[in-house]
Amino acid sequence: MSERIEPGYKEERQLMRIALRDRKRFLDREVDELRNTLIGMSRRVGEQVRHATKALRSGDLDLAKQVRRDDDLIDALELQVDSKCERILALYHPVATDLRILFSAIKINNDLERIGDYAKNIAKTVPDISGHQDVVDLIRVQEMADISCGILDRAREAYERQDRKLARQLFERDRWLGNVYRDAFDFLIHQCGLHPEKGAALFQMVMTVKAYERTADHAVNIAENVVFIVEGTDVRHPQTERL
Repeated sequence: MSERIEPGYKEERQLMRIALRDRKRFLDREVDELRNTLIGMSRRVGEQVRHATKALRSGDLDLAKQVRRDDDLIDALELQVDSKCERILALYHPVATDLRILFSAIKINNDLERIGDYAKNIAKTVPDISGHQDVVDLIRVQEMADISCGILDRAREAYERQDRKLARQLFERDRWLGNVYRDAFDFLIHQCGLHPEKGAALFQMVMTVKAYERTADHAVNIAENVVFIVEGTDVRHPQTERL
Protein backbone atom coordinates (compact mmCIF):
# COMPACT_ATOMS: atom_id res chain seq x y z
CA MET A 1 0.00 0.00 0.00
CA SER A 2 1.49 3.32 -1.07
CA GLU A 3 2.10 6.03 1.50
CA ARG A 4 -0.62 8.65 1.59
CA ILE A 5 0.68 12.17 0.91
CA GLU A 6 -0.97 14.79 3.04
CA PRO A 7 -2.40 17.87 1.33
CA GLY A 8 0.17 20.66 1.20
CA TYR A 9 3.21 18.33 1.26
CA LYS A 10 4.54 19.51 -2.11
CA GLU A 11 3.99 23.13 -1.14
CA GLU A 12 5.93 22.65 2.09
CA ARG A 13 8.85 21.07 0.21
CA GLN A 14 8.85 23.95 -2.24
CA LEU A 15 8.89 26.49 0.58
CA MET A 16 11.77 24.61 2.22
CA ARG A 17 13.78 24.66 -1.00
CA ILE A 18 13.19 28.39 -1.34
CA ALA A 19 14.22 28.96 2.28
CA LEU A 20 17.43 26.97 1.83
CA ARG A 21 18.24 28.80 -1.39
CA ASP A 22 17.72 32.18 0.26
CA ARG A 23 19.77 31.09 3.26
CA LYS A 24 22.69 30.16 0.97
CA ARG A 25 22.40 33.46 -0.88
CA PHE A 26 22.55 35.41 2.36
CA LEU A 27 25.49 33.29 3.57
CA ASP A 28 27.39 33.92 0.32
CA ARG A 29 26.84 37.65 0.73
CA GLU A 30 28.13 37.59 4.31
CA VAL A 31 31.18 35.56 3.28
CA ASP A 32 31.95 37.99 0.44
CA GLU A 33 31.79 40.93 2.85
CA LEU A 34 34.09 39.08 5.25
CA ARG A 35 36.58 38.36 2.46
CA ASN A 36 36.57 41.98 1.31
CA THR A 37 37.19 43.18 4.87
CA LEU A 38 40.21 40.90 5.19
CA ILE A 39 41.56 42.01 1.80
CA GLY A 40 41.30 45.65 2.87
CA MET A 41 42.91 44.84 6.20
CA SER A 42 45.78 43.12 4.39
CA ARG A 43 46.42 46.21 2.27
CA ARG A 44 46.42 48.40 5.36
CA VAL A 45 48.94 46.28 7.30
CA GLY A 46 51.18 46.15 4.23
CA GLU A 47 51.17 49.95 4.14
CA GLN A 48 52.02 49.96 7.84
CA VAL A 49 55.10 47.81 7.28
CA ARG A 50 56.23 49.98 4.37
CA HIS A 51 55.73 53.20 6.32
CA ALA A 52 57.58 51.77 9.34
CA THR A 53 60.46 50.80 7.05
CA LYS A 54 60.59 54.28 5.55
CA ALA A 55 60.67 55.79 9.03
CA LEU A 56 63.42 53.40 10.09
CA ARG A 57 65.67 54.13 7.11
CA SER A 58 65.17 57.90 7.24
CA GLY A 59 64.96 58.36 11.01
CA ASP A 60 61.57 60.06 10.57
CA LEU A 61 60.17 60.18 14.10
CA ASP A 62 56.85 61.75 13.07
CA LEU A 63 56.17 58.97 10.57
CA ALA A 64 57.10 56.38 13.21
CA LYS A 65 54.57 57.93 15.61
CA GLN A 66 51.91 57.85 12.88
CA VAL A 67 52.51 54.13 12.31
CA ARG A 68 52.07 53.49 16.03
CA ARG A 69 48.84 55.49 16.12
CA ASP A 70 47.45 53.77 13.03
CA ASP A 71 47.83 50.39 14.69
CA ASP A 72 44.59 51.19 16.52
CA LEU A 73 42.80 50.99 13.14
CA ILE A 74 44.18 47.49 12.60
CA ASP A 75 42.97 46.44 16.04
CA ALA A 76 39.51 47.82 15.25
CA LEU A 77 39.40 45.80 12.01
CA GLU A 78 40.40 42.68 13.92
CA LEU A 79 37.42 43.11 16.24
CA GLN A 80 35.15 43.77 13.25
CA VAL A 81 36.21 40.52 11.57
CA ASP A 82 35.78 38.58 14.81
CA SER A 83 32.24 39.94 15.09
CA LYS A 84 31.45 38.99 11.47
CA CYS A 85 32.69 35.44 12.02
CA GLU A 86 30.63 35.03 15.18
CA ARG A 87 27.54 36.30 13.34
CA ILE A 88 27.99 33.89 10.43
CA LEU A 89 28.52 30.92 12.75
CA ALA A 90 25.49 31.78 14.83
CA LEU A 91 23.09 32.46 11.96
CA TYR A 92 24.08 30.02 9.22
CA HIS A 93 25.97 27.04 10.76
CA PRO A 94 28.17 26.73 7.64
CA VAL A 95 29.52 23.37 6.47
CA ALA A 96 32.12 22.05 4.01
CA THR A 97 33.85 24.80 2.00
CA ASP A 98 31.95 27.60 3.75
CA LEU A 99 33.13 26.30 7.11
CA ARG A 100 36.75 26.13 5.88
CA ILE A 101 36.44 29.70 4.62
CA LEU A 102 35.20 30.83 8.01
CA PHE A 103 37.85 29.01 10.04
CA SER A 104 40.53 30.34 7.70
CA ALA A 105 39.18 33.89 8.04
CA ILE A 106 39.58 33.66 11.82
CA LYS A 107 43.22 32.56 11.43
CA ILE A 108 44.01 35.08 8.69
CA ASN A 109 42.54 37.83 10.86
CA ASN A 110 44.97 36.90 13.62
CA ASP A 111 47.91 36.78 11.19
CA LEU A 112 47.11 40.25 9.86
CA GLU A 113 46.76 41.70 13.35
CA ARG A 114 50.15 40.26 14.27
CA ILE A 115 51.75 41.79 11.15
CA GLY A 116 50.28 45.13 12.25
CA ASP A 117 51.90 44.64 15.63
CA TYR A 118 55.27 43.95 14.01
CA ALA A 119 54.97 47.15 11.98
CA LYS A 120 54.28 49.03 15.20
CA ASN A 121 57.28 47.35 16.86
CA ILE A 122 59.54 48.41 13.98
CA ALA A 123 58.28 51.97 14.37
CA LYS A 124 59.03 51.85 18.10
CA THR A 125 62.72 51.19 17.41
CA VAL A 126 63.17 54.32 15.28
CA PRO A 127 64.18 56.67 18.16
CA ASP A 128 66.91 54.25 19.33
CA ILE A 129 68.18 53.42 15.85
CA SER A 130 68.06 57.01 14.55
CA GLY A 131 71.60 58.06 13.71
CA HIS A 132 72.67 54.54 12.71
CA GLN A 133 71.14 54.47 9.24
CA ASP A 134 74.45 53.23 7.79
CA VAL A 135 74.06 49.98 9.71
CA VAL A 136 70.38 49.78 8.76
CA ASP A 137 71.41 49.79 5.11
CA LEU A 138 74.20 47.26 5.67
CA ILE A 139 71.80 44.67 7.08
CA ARG A 140 69.58 45.04 3.98
CA VAL A 141 66.49 46.28 5.80
CA GLN A 142 64.87 47.50 2.60
CA GLU A 143 65.40 44.13 0.95
CA MET A 144 63.83 42.32 3.91
CA ALA A 145 60.89 44.71 3.85
CA ASP A 146 60.44 44.26 0.11
CA ILE A 147 60.49 40.47 0.41
CA SER A 148 58.11 40.26 3.36
CA CYS A 149 55.68 42.82 1.88
CA GLY A 150 55.92 41.08 -1.48
CA ILE A 151 54.93 37.77 0.10
CA LEU A 152 52.03 39.51 1.84
CA ASP A 153 50.88 41.11 -1.44
CA ARG A 154 50.99 37.78 -3.26
CA ALA A 155 49.25 35.99 -0.40
CA ARG A 156 46.46 38.57 -0.58
CA GLU A 157 46.22 38.01 -4.33
CA ALA A 158 46.04 34.24 -3.83
CA TYR A 159 43.33 34.69 -1.20
CA GLU A 160 41.33 37.06 -3.38
CA ARG A 161 41.52 34.73 -6.39
CA GLN A 162 41.45 31.50 -4.35
CA ASP A 163 44.60 30.51 -6.26
CA ARG A 164 46.21 27.51 -4.57
CA LYS A 165 49.11 27.36 -7.06
CA LEU A 166 50.12 30.93 -6.37
CA ALA A 167 49.78 30.27 -2.63
CA ARG A 168 52.14 27.28 -2.80
CA GLN A 169 54.77 29.34 -4.66
CA LEU A 170 55.19 31.54 -1.58
CA PHE A 171 56.52 28.77 0.64
CA GLU A 172 59.99 28.87 -0.98
CA ARG A 173 60.20 32.68 -0.92
CA ASP A 174 59.79 32.60 2.85
CA ARG A 175 62.80 30.28 3.15
CA TRP A 176 64.88 32.72 1.09
CA LEU A 177 64.05 35.55 3.50
CA GLY A 178 65.22 33.26 6.30
CA ASN A 179 68.69 33.24 4.71
CA VAL A 180 68.75 37.06 4.51
CA TYR A 181 67.63 37.22 8.14
CA ARG A 182 70.39 34.88 9.32
CA ASP A 183 73.04 36.93 7.50
CA ALA A 184 71.77 40.13 9.13
CA PHE A 185 71.54 38.50 12.56
CA ASP A 186 75.11 37.18 12.36
CA PHE A 187 76.36 40.59 11.24
CA LEU A 188 74.64 42.37 14.13
CA ILE A 189 75.97 39.93 16.73
CA HIS A 190 79.46 40.48 15.35
CA GLN A 191 78.96 44.25 15.54
CA CYS A 192 77.89 43.96 19.18
CA GLY A 193 81.26 42.42 19.96
CA LEU A 194 83.13 45.13 18.07
CA HIS A 195 81.07 48.09 19.33
CA PRO A 196 79.59 47.34 22.77
CA GLU A 197 78.86 51.05 23.20
CA LYS A 198 76.25 50.68 20.42
CA GLY A 199 74.68 47.66 22.10
CA ALA A 200 71.23 49.23 22.69
CA ALA A 201 70.82 50.31 19.06
CA LEU A 202 72.17 47.02 17.71
CA PHE A 203 69.79 45.05 19.92
CA GLN A 204 66.86 47.07 18.56
CA MET A 205 68.06 46.24 15.05
CA VAL A 206 68.04 42.53 15.90
CA MET A 207 64.43 42.87 17.02
CA THR A 208 63.60 44.74 13.83
CA VAL A 209 65.13 42.05 11.62
CA LYS A 210 63.13 39.45 13.52
CA ALA A 211 59.96 41.48 12.92
CA TYR A 212 60.46 41.27 9.15
CA GLU A 213 61.01 37.53 9.33
CA ARG A 214 57.86 37.03 11.40
CA THR A 215 55.90 39.28 9.02
CA ALA A 216 56.81 36.93 6.18
CA ASP A 217 55.93 33.90 8.31
CA HIS A 218 52.44 35.24 8.96
CA ALA A 219 52.02 36.08 5.27
CA VAL A 220 52.89 32.48 4.42
CA ASN A 221 50.30 31.36 6.98
CA ILE A 222 47.73 33.21 4.88
CA ALA A 223 48.92 31.33 1.79
CA GLU A 224 48.62 28.05 3.68
CA ASN A 225 45.03 28.91 4.52
CA VAL A 226 44.29 29.49 0.83
CA VAL A 227 45.45 25.93 0.14
CA PHE A 228 43.26 24.70 2.99
CA ILE A 229 40.19 26.52 1.65
CA VAL A 230 40.59 25.25 -1.91
CA GLU A 231 41.96 21.74 -1.34
CA GLY A 232 40.83 20.95 2.19
CA THR A 233 44.49 20.11 2.89
CA ASP A 234 46.31 21.31 6.01
CA VAL A 235 49.88 22.01 4.86
CA ARG A 236 51.17 23.54 8.09
CA HIS A 237 52.96 20.42 9.40
CA PRO A 238 53.40 17.96 6.50
CA GLN A 239 55.90 15.88 8.48
CA THR A 240 53.13 14.77 10.87
CA GLU A 241 51.52 12.79 8.03
CA ARG A 242 54.37 10.30 8.33
CA LEU A 243 53.88 9.73 12.08
